[in-house]
Amino acid sequence: GVAREQIRLTAQGSELAVLVTHQAGGARQGAGYQAAQQQYSSFTRSFPLDNVRREGITAALSQGVLRIRLPKADPNASPWTEIPIS
Repeated sequence: GVAREQIRLTAQGSELAVLVTHQAGGARQGAGYQAAQQQYSSFTRSFPLDNVRREGITAALSQGVLRIRLPKADPNASPWTEIPIS
C-alpha cells in the first residue's frame, strides 16, 4: 500500500488528477561487500469534472482504499456567477 503523504489530488480546469509516488530502498552489508538499492515508481490517473461541485470534493484514505466523493452540481444552477464591484 501507499501512505497518505504519497498521494496527491489536484483539481485543475475541468479535470481531477490523482498522482501516487512510491519510493523504497534498502541497504545490505555482508563480509566484504555493501549493497544499496533504490526503487521509485509513480502512477497518474485523470478524471473529467463535468457536472461536479468542485468545492464539495472530499477524499479519505482508509485501510489502503482511497475514496473520492464528487458531489453532483445542481443542474438548475446558473452557469453565470455575479461578481460584486466594490
